[in-house]
Amino acid sequence: MLKNEMIPEHFKSKNIDKARQKLLVQTMSEQERKSYERYLMNIARDRDMIETAREDGEIKGEIKGEIKAYQNLINNSHLNQNIVKHFEQKISDLQKQLK
Repeated sequence: MLKNEMIPEHFKSKNIDKARQKLLVQTMSEQERKSYERYLMNIARDRDMIETAREDGEIKGEIKGEIKAYQNLINNSHLNQNIVKHFEQKISDLQKQLK
C-alpha cells in the first residue's frame, strides 16, 4: 500500500486524507517539519484571536443595544425625573464599558 512512501491518489477510504497528511509530515525534513508546526500554531493563534474579537464585538453590540433602549425610554416616555436620571446614569456606565 505505501510503496515509495506514498498513498496513491485513487485510494478513497474514509480517513485516507488524514493518513496522507500524516505521511507528508513524517517525510518532511526537520526544518520543514518545524516550519509546518509553527504554521499550525500560528493558525491556531489566529483563530483564537478572531474568536476573541467576535466575542468582544458581540458584547459591545449588546451594550450598544442597551444604551439605545434606555435612550428610547427617555426620549419616548413621560418619565419621572428620578427615573430619567437613573437611566442617564445607566447609559453613562454602559458607555464607560465600551471604552
